This record gives sequence, structure tokens and C-alpha cells, in this order.
Amino acid sequence: ATPLGAVSSAPLSSIVERALAASDNDTMEILFRHIGRDGGDGSLDASRTRLHDLLVERKIWADGMQIADGSGLSRDNRVAASALAGGVALAASEEEPDLRSVLLGMPVAGAEGTLLERFVEPGTEAGRGVVRGKTGTLTGVSSLAGYMRDKDGAILVFALSLIHI
Repeated sequence: ATPLGAVSSAPLSSIVERALAASDNDTMEILFRHIGRDGGDGSLDASRTRLHDLLVERKIWADGMQIADGSGLSRDNRVAASALAGGVALAASEEEPDLRSVLLGMPVAGAEGTLLERFVEPGTEAGRGVVRGKTGTLTGVSSLAGYMRDKDGAILVFALSLIHI
């Protein structure tokens, strides 16, 4: 048959960068479901299982963690700061160059995305334009994971979660 048309997706790296920069929870959920199609049916359970296995293989999974969804909006998610930092460190490593889009998609402090109005208070100027990170905010909890370079060019990775009482 003669093709009537064709559509090509943007490269996965571009989709990841855009989803992180815009904090696009819908796209993150879709990507999560695609993980579940790797050896599974793309269901929520298959996606949870595959993500767990990937993080265990890379020694990022922490005891007590629970993944409820891919968007990060479920209140049932329990992700350790060490796992967030481990993921950023892996993306920055020589071992996983295909994950570089994770670093590039993180907004720059004081300049763009969810960090546009962060690092703008007195005493935080040193991080402005230097820190790149991804926020996570739900009622009662805020988190930030990301990286920066020190004066010698080494990558410093961080992750923190704050529970509001």
C-alpha cells in the first residue's frame, strides 16, 4: 500500500527535557507508562515493577520507598532523598550518557521554570543562575533535587524534602 503520511516523534531526550522544564506531570505519567511497556503491558503495576527493577539494578532504590504513579502527584508516593540524588548523580555520570537530558531539562535557579522565583531572596544569590533542579510540591511537602558545579567544575548533587507541620 502507498503510505498516506508519516509522523515522527521528537527524540525521547527532547521530550524528557521539556517535561522537566515545564514540570509536565501528564508527560511524566506517559513516560512512566512507557517504562511499563518494557517487558510488560504498560499498566500501572507493570510500570511500578519495571521502575523498581531499574532503580534496584542501578543501586538507587531505598528501603521503604513506594511508587504509586509516574507524575509524582499521588500522596502514596514515598521516595527517599537519597534516591532522588542518586538519580541525578547517575544522569551526571559517564556511565549513563543517555540520561543527560535529565540534567539539561532541570530549570535554572532564578531564571526559568519552577525555579524562576527561587534563589531570589537575600542570602541566596550565590545559587542564582548556578543551581539546576526539579521541584516537587504537594500540600504539606516540598522537595528539590538537582545539581550545580563547584568552582573547580565538579558536579555537586543534592536532594531534600521538607514536610510542613
